[in-house]
Amino acid sequence: IIYEDNRLVVAGERLVNHPITRHTPLTYQSQNKDIEVGNLTVVASKSKVYRRFYSRLTVILLSQAVKTFLVSAFIFLIVHYLVIRHLVFISSYLERINLKELPDELNLHRGAAEEKDELNQMVCSINEMIQRQYTSFYEVEQIVQDRTVELTDINDQLHKEIRTRKQTEEI
Repeated sequence: IIYEDNRLVVAGERLVNHPITRHTPLTYQSQNKDIEVGNLTVVASKSKVYRRFYSRLTVILLSQAVKTFLVSAFIFLIVHYLVIRHLVFISSYLERINLKELPDELNLHRGAAEEKDELNQMVCSINEMIQRQYTSFYEVEQIVQDRTVELTDINDQLHKEIRTRKQTEEI
């Protein structure tokens, strides 16, 4: 309360950060006259509101980050269990293939799969491809052996013919 430029009553402390100020004239009505008693000045600060806002914002951001990390880790584990481990198994199976011997059929050990999914299709395709390659390799090997036998026979005949010619030349 200020009276004749002197402060008579002051409550609270002067706010520096983010102040909101409202001035209201104080009047007293006496004998149908308004007498100005003084001015009421109310000053409030937004600092505590901002502090609570930033505190809550930090909590929300941290909790969302933790949730996102947990969901991402869970998705990775699911994808690893359902897909990646089978791809690694298929890769190691394919690295061990030797076309001289027909390998055991590729099986993923996934339990009973009622529907054919992409992994089942890939396994079937790999098994068919290996069977065709083995068959082709065996057929080529058989052709090479047959040709080798033919060439050996022809070579033997040529040697016989050379010997007979040499013998005829000597006589």
